[in-house]
Amino acid sequence: QYEAWFHTGAHRSIQCIDCHLPHENFGMYYTWKSIDGMKDMFVFYSGRVPEMITLSSHGEKTVQSNCARCHATTVEKIDQTRNCWECHRWLQHNLAGSRLTDK
Repeated sequence: QYEAWFHTGAHRSIQCIDCHLPHENFGMYYTWKSIDGMKDMFVFYSGRVPEMITLSSHGEKTVQSNCARCHATTVEKIDQTRNCWECHRWLQHNLAGSRLTDK
């Protein structure tokens, strides 16, 4: 997913951490950077990388918060009870230019 996103993603100039880590304060940022980094290292080096990578509930809240942070003027005008990717799922990672029919 990373390589495809890096080369074709709609948000090509941002890094993984811009969406996937909380930006409320330095403490939260570095706490979750450590937790997620250790988890990712374990999964990678143990060979347990799943075919389909999914977000945890904390990850969903973080990504949603970061969408709203970067797109604040747009978010003010829309229904905020839904997650951004419910409508814009095809904009992420290697899905740019395609649409999914299932969740």
